[in-house]
Amino acid sequence: MGWASQSGRAVTNPENPRAFAVCDNCRFWYNHHRLKWQREWQGTQIINKGFLVCEACLDKPNPQLKARLMPPDPVPIANPRPETYRYPINVREVGVQTVQVQPLRPTAPPPPRKGPLGTERDPERNYPAGVPMEIEP
Repeated sequence: MGWASQSGRAVTNPENPRAFAVCDNCRFWYNHHRLKWQREWQGTQIINKGFLVCEACLDKPNPQLKARLMPPDPVPIANPRPETYRYPINVREVGVQTVQVQPLRPTAPPPPRKGPLGTERDPERNYPAGVPMEIEP
């Protein structure tokens, strides 16, 4: 019957002893000098997240988390003259402008709804939900 190593993935060398440490991500034991600091973009610089992880768990800093440096806004001109756009307006009261609205034309009522199998439904009768039209109560 085989036994699992008590030191995990760490290498024990009595002539050159090295400290053991646990990977903060996968929780396996490694030699401390083999673990790397996890780094990530924050703002415009890469920061240390404070996690010691093994090579398998080490992530590259994601550039999508990097802050974008935008150019400054253009300098506005002095004394601008914007275009005056004309809208159809109707002055009804002093100082109040409203947009002219065309009245809606009346439309014909919608055709009666068709029931199952193309039969017309009686608008004066209430049909219970879930009961087909062919079955009379």
